[in-house]
Amino acid sequence: MTVPHYVNENQSDIRAIKPAWYGMESNGNLSSGPFPNQGKCLTGITQPSSTSSSFRASPWWRPDKNTCRQH
Repeated sequence: MTVPHYVNENQSDIRAIKPAWYGMESNGNLSSGPFPNQGKCLTGITQPSSTSSSFRASPWWRPDKNTCRQH
């Protein structure tokens, strides 16, 4: 279940993301965002996404080319 979660300045420094509202899964992973406020976050996490897996927790993260291969 995805819930709204605010990432403050301290948490944003640790995660290398900007302070904002994000959708957070029950395992603690951020799954969507950032959103400017809690209301937009709630709307964003309850609406079906038009793009799949467009969220990246860090702007420096890049998928490993070996894990993206299709067999």
